[in-house]
Amino acid sequence: MSNRYIELVPTNVPSDGKISFKNGHPVIQFIIGASDFLLLGSSVRLCGDFKCFIKKDTCPDSTGTSLDQLNMDCRTGVFGAFDQMVIKNVGQFSTIEHIKSYNRFMASYVPVTSASTDLESHFSETALMTGNPHEQKIGVVNGTTGDRATELNSFSVHLPCGFLMGQQPIFLGQQGINGIVLELHLTPDNQFFHSMNGLDQEADVTKTNSLLDAFYEFSNLKLTAELVQPDPQTLQQLTSKAGSTYQYNSISSYYTSINSANAIVNFNLGLRNVLGAWCNFIEAKRINNFQYNGLETRWLHNANMSPAYIKTLIWTRGGVKFPENYDTETIQKDTPANTFADPSVLSGFMNAITQFSKMSRTMVAPNNTYQNNNVVDTQKLDGGQIAGVGIAYDQVSGQGVDFSTQNFGIRMDCNLTSDNPTGLYLFVHSKQTLVFNGSGIQILK
Repeated sequence: MSNRYIELVPTNVPSDGKISFKNGHPVIQFIIGASDFLLLGSSVRLCGDFKCFIKKDTCPDSTGTSLDQLNMDCRTGVFGAFDQMVIKNVGQFSTIEHIKSYNRFMASYVPVTSASTDLESHFSETALMTGNPHEQKIGVVNGTTGDRATELNSFSVHLPCGFLMGQQPIFLGQQGINGIVLELHLTPDNQFFHSMNGLDQEADVTKTNSLLDAFYEFSNLKLTAELVQPDPQTLQQLTSKAGSTYQYNSISSYYTSINSANAIVNFNLGLRNVLGAWCNFIEAKRINNFQYNGLETRWLHNANMSPAYIKTLIWTRGGVKFPENYDTETIQKDTPANTFADPSVLSGFMNAITQFSKMSRTMVAPNNTYQNNNVVDTQKLDGGQIAGVGIAYDQVSGQGVDFSTQNFGIRMDCNLTSDNPTGLYLFVHSKQTLVFNGSGIQILK
């Protein structure tokens, strides 16, 4: 076998090579054509240049004046610009994996699986992440101003998703997946950017209005990957074998809102091999709003910013408690004044994202998971709060739990006593099987 390296440009790139949501290009599409090669999914990288503008042809003010409060989320970096990721095959355009709210997924995935030193070292170069919002402002958002007006922030990121992180190489031939279409849907500018001062903007309309024309822009985009050319014997096996399969872990995403002290969430997942599920929260008023960081992950709050502590947490399958046949009662149920996150809730959240016993690095710590009444969490340590709830269903057999005929449910008794609608982003990790042959593909969920 021999290896080849490919470099692709977007199929829908405009004539000037610049792509931005504001200028009417909300989707970046790449096509890896059908060929008798094996794709190494973990080698796929999105590369390019990134630049921020306070308005057309004007970069943010590097002098740091009070009118320039433009910033982006420091923990997600360039991933914050990707609202959805869609992977399809070329022949049938069948959807293999579709992660909605991809940037919210990364807002939990990155801090749980990475250390703060990662953000300050290689991630700051490859993904434009930092561990501090002020550093993000100076090094990335303002990194193209003054005497560096022609300099761009370059990046090269892998794209975490179940399909590309599978263990098996992906056969691109007609008897295999028959080529891949990869689409990245861009995040609206008012969700990607936010004011550093948060609520302080309400007192000064001039500062708020100064952000309304802000936008980000990509240029020189390309997708790189490594292909393996199979030897003749292996190729013959791949092209002659009918009904080959490819197993991978997929991420499915859902959204709902909660606004009561007895928050109940129900979804018909339609998935047979669910391995885990987790969710993060943010007040609805902070979504698509320049005034707030729409990518921060916060615990529940009331309208007056007082913590709406989770007192009891229950996971259900078909209305029955599962996999834990008991109520998880947090420390806030008996001691509301305790601001530390309940260890059982926090460990369950982390365990749902990656197996807790095998975790080698993380940003999760007591000083960024406590529950507070801060208006602007992104001004705090390591980019703000890390919050969420989750449950792992199967970390032994790897076969998961069948939710194809049973509803998935969460019940939270909390102190949300005021009118403050809160968005809940749910991500479900499941095992899926791709069956392919010369007549097409079929996804078994």
